[in-house]
Amino acid sequence: MKRAIHALSFVLLLVGTGTADLLVNGGFEQPLDVGWTDTAVYTLGLFRIDRQDTLGQQTGYAARVYKYMPGYASLSQTMAMPGPDVALTFDARLRIGGGSSTCWPVASIWVRYLDAGGLELGNTRFYLHDQYATWAKSDTVSLINVPDNGVWHNYSLDVAQELATNLPGINPSSVAKLTVDLFAFDNGWCHDGWAEVCADNVSLVTTGVEEGRPVAINGVGLAAFPNPFTGSTSIGCPPLLPVSSPLELYDAAGNLVLTLPAGGSRTLDGSGLKAGVYVLKAGNHSLRLVKAAR
Repeated sequence: MKRAIHALSFVLLLVGTGTADLLVNGGFEQPLDVGWTDTAVYTLGLFRIDRQDTLGQQTGYAARVYKYMPGYASLSQTMAMPGPDVALTFDARLRIGGGSSTCWPVASIWVRYLDAGGLELGNTRFYLHDQYATWAKSDTVSLINVPDNGVWHNYSLDVAQELATNLPGINPSSVAKLTVDLFAFDNGWCHDGWAEVCADNVSLVTTGVEEGRPVAINGVGLAAFPNPFTGSTSIGCPPLLPVSSPLELYDAAGNLVLTLPAGGSRTLDGSGLKAGVYVLKAGNHSLRLVKAAR
């Protein structure tokens, strides 16, 4: 495990701020006050915002935001945007219960697009909603339905594509900040509606430098095309890398996912990988790879 963690640290140092993760403590392995801000507005019932290692996630800790009856609870983080070419990935489990036609709960994860002054220009909402929920799409609001109540899934969002395709009311050049918001909500006073949002492995990385062409860390290091990728990606190895050196792929938590056999040029089949950020390592060379959702 120490070897895997060292590999992850090494690639972050070499890639630099242009392609490093823009989000802090997205794995929630540190206390929530590291990087995140919690908020609750309510008139009745209760809320809970915490981190646990028993929420059904694969490993480590995950964050939980729970709201019972009217109001909302929120756990959010705001980051400066180098531009719209960023990819958001996260694991989430959304749950709701109770409610009625006039008092309905929603479990959601919002991506809020802000200008330089912090004014919200619009948002994308991954949401599990009661049948009576009245949230609606518009040219500044995009709704992505989460169909499974209580099931962990991996999600990804290409922000540039989202703005261009689903949010015509937002000028991408005006987006200077982005907020990721775990948002549990119930809109009314009656009945016993509740919403719970659990999240883990939240990551926001730049894609503009890597997308559509090979990228090497230092000009003579590892390269991949395409990157981000959906199915497979071709790996180019440094000329001085020994042909006997295997390629090792680690996930964002530092776990070894797979090993490619030694050789000069190799293809990585990512069809069995979930969307997210990975680290490819060979000898002293490392490269960040982004597996995007189809």
